[in-house]
Amino acid sequence: MSGTSGMSGMSGTPGRWPGLTGHGPSGRKNSGERLRPFLPAFLLALFAGYAGTFVGAATGAGATLGHLALALVLFTLGGRPGLSSDPLGLGARGRFLLAALALSALASLFASAVPRAGRAGLVVALLIVLLAPVVARAFAADRVRAEASVSAVVGLIAAFALVAWLCDASPRPALPLGHHGLLAGWLAILLPLAWLPAVRSVKGPHGSLPLLALGVASTLLGVVAILATRSAAGLAAVVVEAGVSALWLRDRRARRALALAALVGALALAPRALAILAGRDGSATVRQVYLEGGLQGWAERPLLGWGPGSTPWTLAPHLTPVPGANPPGEAVGELHALPLTLGYELGIAGFLLALAVTVSFGRKRWLEERKAHDPLRSAGLLGLLGGALVALGSGAWSVTALPIAALIAAGAALAPGLPISPHPPRRAERAILRVVVVAAVLILGPLDFAHLCYDRALGTDRAGSIAALDTALAADPSFPLYRARRAAYRANATPRDAESALRAARDSGDVGPLWLLAGQLGVEARRPWSGAALDRACRAAPFDALAPWLRLRALPEPTDTVSIAARALLAEPQLAAAIEWQGRENLRRAAVARIERLPGVDRGWRRALVEGASRLPAGRGEAISYLTYGAETENGSFSLHWFRRRPWGAYLGGVALSSEAVAAIELPPATRLPETSGRLFASADCRLGDRP
Repeated sequence: MSGTSGMSGMSGTPGRWPGLTGHGPSGRKNSGERLRPFLPAFLLALFAGYAGTFVGAATGAGATLGHLALALVLFTLGGRPGLSSDPLGLGARGRFLLAALALSALASLFASAVPRAGRAGLVVALLIVLLAPVVARAFAADRVRAEASVSAVVGLIAAFALVAWLCDASPRPALPLGHHGLLAGWLAILLPLAWLPAVRSVKGPHGSLPLLALGVASTLLGVVAILATRSAAGLAAVVVEAGVSALWLRDRRARRALALAALVGALALAPRALAILAGRDGSATVRQVYLEGGLQGWAERPLLGWGPGSTPWTLAPHLTPVPGANPPGEAVGELHALPLTLGYELGIAGFLLALAVTVSFGRKRWLEERKAHDPLRSAGLLGLLGGALVALGSGAWSVTALPIAALIAAGAALAPGLPISPHPPRRAERAILRVVVVAAVLILGPLDFAHLCYDRALGTDRAGSIAALDTALAADPSFPLYRARRAAYRANATPRDAESALRAARDSGDVGPLWLLAGQLGVEARRPWSGAALDRACRAAPFDALAPWLRLRALPEPTDTVSIAARALLAEPQLAAAIEWQGRENLRRAAVARIERLPGVDRGWRRALVEGASRLPAGRGEAISYLTYGAETENGSFSLHWFRRRPWGAYLGGVALSSEAVAAIELPPATRLPETSGRLFASADCRLGDRP
């Protein structure tokens, strides 16, 4: 950022902004205009503190509050003055890129196999884009207050993250956003803006010691929090921001300090980079799985992609998990790279248009910066640059705290170039904008109401839960999780329950737990499609043990029961202690013998399984324990990762085990060992895959 306070087209004096200041005849600001500069800080605090966090946005109250806040701000403050037709300031030609991107996203939505996945996300994305000039005007109305309040929010969030981290002794700071990578990305986008009060204090006409202290404290807290997260993407973003700032600054001391900071950060990243290049980084191995899966899915639907928001619902069949790297039951909600996610969901057309819009916005702001240097614009551009680097390592931008942070940075970059116009806002433009907002509320309203009903179902008795889920389904009938949870409420599965679970699984695309539930209920109700549902569950979750286990009893009856039983035991050796083997001991012995001769599995593990199976007691024994499946916690929840809903806190079912037999089988699943070949679980059904 620059050490100068030059501004383009504005002096920071309210009188230069007719139509923006809200002065009445007496020259005084009305209450709304006095609060306008605090709008960016309000949005940041609301979404980073609750409504847009990983967990908070998954609650009905949080999602509804966030949607209402965006709609209300846009309805009351949007359309003055006229940037609504070009909210990103792309110019006469560039604005058509944004319109083309919107049309491409709509086409992708209509062509999607899971259109419900992206319905709410597209509406929220539209509201966020239209808010960019509103945020820009908030900065323009009173820079000192706007910058100071944003800096204060950044410092408070960073301080809260560090205190919470130290108090609960967690491995990395994650609160309030809910994940260390999200926290690092959010801070990296906003650090340049957090530093602005210090710049203004040193170089500007409104400098003061409190502003200097605020800017320095918020920035240092943010940097410390990023370092504590140990996020490579977040640290890389800060390093690049510091390096680019050093190039822009005119003060030699500041340039040297920032260049030194960038060098230190780069050296801190070097060990991680060397580990990745040497193949010793476990996170890089997992990301390689995501990369290959995303590219494979993109290649299957190259033009329009799988649809907005479809990644968590459709990705599973394209992934080839690696034993020892990808844990069993992993809920992959994003591809960990926003460009790859855009290509996967929107296809080549949407990807290129999104890239064109991004480049056009950066180019316009850069040209404005070359004409007239401005610290606010520089900070916004630096934050967006950091956000772009974070996006290369994270695709979790459905967590709205991140796009809101990018919105604030974009508004800061837009603010110095806002047109000065004495003319009042055009009524037609404001009317159209308000119609768009009302339409967005009408679309989001039923979805949010259903979300609230779902949350109510979690905190009541069985009858109350069923009634709440029925209401949620009436408001949002195509959301698969509601229907699946409703079908799971049964004493004994009926054909109706099974058919309802099957519909939920089909609506979800390829969500393994929902196909497992459909298969389970289908087995209990003796439905002829139960085997096909479980085969699809095996494809969606290759390391799952319960799908092949249930497949042994599904219809149509399997032809290769030994292969299916062997796959179940590889994925969960404790299933050898199941009491259901009574009368089928020959099948268990044949499955163990198959594993004993199976290449691609650690020899010591195979020997231990054979020895343990030989010690299994005859009969079921007195004590019985249960191996449950489909259980959810805050840290391992398919509802949270795939559907952005609170964990249910229950499990789908269980397998009765003989406690005496469990003591004889004390082995981890073979899928947790890096020596195991992933090809054993790559079959299109529940049988063992090709031998390595």
